[in-house]
Amino acid sequence: MHYEPHWIELKKRERLFKWLFFLYLPVLGGVMFVMFIFVKLMTDYFFFSCAIIWIAGIVAAGLRCLAWKCPRCAHPFFRLLRPFAKRCSTCGLWKWSLKADVGKYAPLKR
Repeated sequence: MHYEPHWIELKKRERLFKWLFFLYLPVLGGVMFVMFIFVKLMTDYFFFSCAIIWIAGIVAAGLRCLAWKCPRCAHPFFRLLRPFAKRCSTCGLWKWSLKADVGKYAPLKR
């Protein structure tokens, strides 16, 4: 079994999270600039509502990455306290493995 389509899906989820995370300040700064300079309207409610919506998007994208299922065992690949794990927390599949390791199914020791 090839895992490449599964890893592509994980890469898309991680990319969305990174874009939302790193564009937070530039986008909100641009919104503030446009509202203040061009429209002459700067309300705290608008800024805070945009910030809260953006942060909710970051949290949702992060949780979507954490909920991604391992292609081999179909359990969550990541644990809540280990979002950058290199191996599946249940079956031990290495991240970005392209094929099933026949005969090497070794669960992690706890």
